[in-house]
Amino acid sequence: MEPPQQPAPPVVQPPEPAEVVVLRGDTLWGIAAAHLPTGATDAEIDTAWRAWYVANRQVIGDEPDLLLPGQRLTAPAPGDTAPPGGQP
Repeated sequence: MEPPQQPAPPVVQPPEPAEVVVLRGDTLWGIAAAHLPTGATDAEIDTAWRAWYVANRQVIGDEPDLLLPGQRLTAPAPGDTAPPGGQP
């Protein structure tokens, strides 16, 4: 008789990086989309990039469309949101 098999341990996903270093050509939209599940809607990405901006406004400055290579952005905390539509 064989001993009963133990269930496999749950697969643990590595945590999302807490920091992103901006590379040439990066955008907040692209960074936010990369941190969302595949298939995220435009509305979800729109909300997410605004949260990234709010979390990193001191680094980015007043122009969310102007990211500079080498800037270090911190991922927004889960549940952090920015107001939908318009400028954050």
